[in-house]
Amino acid sequence: MSLRFRFWLVAVAALVVNVLGLSALAGWNATAATSPVPSATANGVSPAALAGLTLPTATPAGLPAGTRQDCPRPASPLQEQCQLFTRGVKAARAASRTATGAGVESPKVLGLGWSATALQSAYAITAASATGGIDQGTGDPETVAIVDAYNSVAQVKASLPTYRQNEGLPACDTATGAGCVTIFNEFGKASPLPAVHVTGWEDETVLDVEMVSAICPNCHIDLFEANSANLPDLGTAENSAAKVAKFISNSWSGGDFPGESDFDQQFFNHPGVAITVASGDNGYGAGYPASSQLVTSVGGTYLTSAKGTPRGWHEVVWSGQGTGPGSGTAAGCSSGEPEPAWQPDASGGQSAKQCANRTENDVAAAASGPNGISMYGDTSECPRWCQAFGTSVAAPIIAAIYALAGTPTPNTYPSSYLYQNPADLFHVTSGSDGVCEPARLFLCNAAHSLSDGYNGPTGLGTPDGIADFVNRSAQNIVSVINPGTYDVRAGVRYTLPAVKAYDSAPGQTLTYSASGLPSGLKVNAATGVISGVLPAAPASALVHLTVKDGTGAKSTVSFRIISVKSLTGSFRGVTGPVRLDLAGKCLDDAGNSKAAGAKAVIWSCDGSAAQNWEFVPSAFPGGPGSIRIHGKCLAFNASGKIVLAACGTAISQQWEITGADGGLLNPATGGCLDDPSGSTSNGKQLDLATCDDVESQAWTLPASPVTSGVTGKCVALDHGATSTGAAIVSSACDGSAAQKITLALNSSLRVGGKCLDVSKAGTTNGDTVVLEPCSSVPSQVWEVSSFGMLENANAEKCLADPSNSAVNGRQLVIEDCYGMPGEVWAVS
Repeated sequence: MSLRFRFWLVAVAALVVNVLGLSALAGWNATAATSPVPSATANGVSPAALAGLTLPTATPAGLPAGTRQDCPRPASPLQEQCQLFTRGVKAARAASRTATGAGVESPKVLGLGWSATALQSAYAITAASATGGIDQGTGDPETVAIVDAYNSVAQVKASLPTYRQNEGLPACDTATGAGCVTIFNEFGKASPLPAVHVTGWEDETVLDVEMVSAICPNCHIDLFEANSANLPDLGTAENSAAKVAKFISNSWSGGDFPGESDFDQQFFNHPGVAITVASGDNGYGAGYPASSQLVTSVGGTYLTSAKGTPRGWHEVVWSGQGTGPGSGTAAGCSSGEPEPAWQPDASGGQSAKQCANRTENDVAAAASGPNGISMYGDTSECPRWCQAFGTSVAAPIIAAIYALAGTPTPNTYPSSYLYQNPADLFHVTSGSDGVCEPARLFLCNAAHSLSDGYNGPTGLGTPDGIADFVNRSAQNIVSVINPGTYDVRAGVRYTLPAVKAYDSAPGQTLTYSASGLPSGLKVNAATGVISGVLPAAPASALVHLTVKDGTGAKSTVSFRIISVKSLTGSFRGVTGPVRLDLAGKCLDDAGNSKAAGAKAVIWSCDGSAAQNWEFVPSAFPGGPGSIRIHGKCLAFNASGKIVLAACGTAISQQWEITGADGGLLNPATGGCLDDPSGSTSNGKQLDLATCDDVESQAWTLPASPVTSGVTGKCVALDHGATSTGAAIVSSACDGSAAQKITLALNSSLRVGGKCLDVSKAGTTNGDTVVLEPCSSVPSQVWEVSSFGMLENANAEKCLADPSNSAVNGRQLVIEDCYGMPGEVWAVS
């Protein structure tokens, strides 16, 4: 999906992230006076619920004893984690010094991993490393930027000279800048740098500069240090790096979470810059930002020597045993990121054997070996020589190889170069990073690679020289950003956001054309804006949009426009208390008034008529709903105070359910329904305040139906059965108890005293959804995603009515999040 979750102010423990608006919403216009503007994304985020998905920090399976994960596990989806494991080496130090002379330690004698020389040999870049990394236009060193968190200045300055000396690399040339490091804060300034914060990111930063040095000794390195490991800080550093460098390495990753794609345009859309991102180290499953269509996603291999073979080296997918940290390179089918035009199944055909969303990865490099990869540190975690493991090793290797290949073509995405001639890479044909769908084994198993050698864990393969990292197209390149699926309401006029496109040749005029558009919609040939009135009948259209320049160069992206009937057409409202997660308080209509302007207050929950509210969802997929009582709607006035008002289309009356934090969000302002200062005084008037995930903003709505994009259907218990393991089905909306569902504060969906769960915590397309005792396990966490999809936090797949069936009693399942009608829901 082009946009999935709206992120407002989120606070988790000490994490406070500022408001991130959705500029794309400005492109949505509903010109019919009676048609409210649909929200491109729906609702908020539940970091507290997702925090439980991170895995323990014990010694990872498949890595040597004594190996530790350097960076702490994320506290929320907005926090990133460096993808590095290290193992200190203390044995044989005395022998090493004796053998090599005082002051120099031999990695070989110490029993360390692959050296710079070995890595250059493995990827056939020895000659390129010796002479490359020089800008052919200026003669200056190419600059590789590294983005990391916190302040590691002292460690980098102490470690890098020793590493370069021991690895036989030239020292920093202060005259040209080759081999030198310049350090900036996240805003691209020399000062102030972030505070020193010992978390393990020091090792990550040291490793990154050493790996770039190992592959491209002549390159200059710009190190951008973000104030924290939170995505907005790292993203700010990313934007600063893109202003000065054409190559950026990111050795950090997070989960594939609802809302990630909103960050694509903010932080990662830098055509003409090679951005590499570590895929992650938790085995099968996609992660962000590696899943962004705008970056090069880098997987990891296990590299061994293979004397007597033509190459002299052998690689398999890096994998451990079981699941969790260190279990292998991450990979998979993203739950919502759209697929770039150059990837498998880019036609959008949703083949069961492929993935119509973004597929990780694009390419791979060494993440492990018999003794890992050598690094030299001056940190508490890695004093002197260490063995390093993880996709944190692979990401800077690939960024440095891009630098050896030369400056990318302007207005292109360098990840696309890999797909021009995939035969020019070393294909990896064995190993897996976990268990995935039997019908799509290529997503996790290299033995089931596609015809061009592609598989999820290692992408198209590993470097065989620098040839495949250069744009070798004989014509201009037109690059088009895939907007992803649009779920809309049938029979309404729409103006969709313009599709973004870039041309490698300056001065070219781009023209847009489309096939497969629903009748009534047209694309503006000059702007790429799609607009018109949709037919009244629901439909699913696979659109192929082609952008061409004056020379005939073109590119095509495929996406869907899916229209559904009004989501309130079969809605049967339920009234009841709106409870605050604070001292037994409820939302109350002061004095049980029916007058416009009456105050909305908190009051002790008493079941009176003044607390008998109804949430009415939007008729539009993912749109904001209204909160009603006595024929009036909850609204805020000019002072931000909450009152009752005559129901209409005013933005002050629009509320979205944010999910696990219980927030009721006004999308126009980004503010949340709030009990000021967490007051427990009866009669305290509510207001609109910055969303900050606190008890005073945590509301639970009455148990109500969840209506489907399949006309007339609701989520229901199968024949009302409440036994453990009972099927969850799609059935005709009837307002019965079997269809009254509560979205709880921990983002579980509760009905009949139990919770919706994926059978056996499954993660495969088609795994069934059943009723289980509530336990707050990740497979019971459901996030309200874009256009009303409900994404399962454990499986990274969406609640689905299979085949968009209108048959009563069809058991619900999880499937890839494609925005089909059977995946569109109105939670109330």
